[in-house]
Amino acid sequence: MAMTRAVGLMLALGMVAGTALRGDEAKPVTGDLKAIQGTWAYTDGEGRENRWVFDGDKLKAMVGGQEYTTTVKLDSKGKPEPTIDFKITQATNDSAGQTSVGIYKLDGDKFTICVTLPGRTIRPTKFETVEDEQYLFKMKRAK
Repeated sequence: MAMTRAVGLMLALGMVAGTALRGDEAKPVTGDLKAIQGTWAYTDGEGRENRWVFDGDKLKAMVGGQEYTTTVKLDSKGKPEPTIDFKITQATNDSAGQTSVGIYKLDGDKFTICVTLPGRTIRPTKFETVEDEQYLFKMKRAK
């Protein structure tokens, strides 16, 4: 019995140490990234409800009928607006591996993002849609 506990403890410690050595520990969620945690929703021009779910530095989103999983990076001190980058890790289209760059405004339960199409590298400077270049999303926190 004591030997079984000792082996179990060694395995548990080994997994914890392995995680720390690999850098798999969770990154702290602070600032605006903490403020956007949870579900945000909006209705698109075709009447479809779209949901964006932020969990740590990950996002699962439905945009125009396409599903995306991304890693999120925020810079609340970006100029002239705070910046947001989405590194697409999974998508129902061919955009996996690409990045969308954008700007954002966070005002309580309102979250506005203007972001480029995946792969475009010129960050938006205004909160406006420019067809085939950048899109504006005005979301509210889902209840």
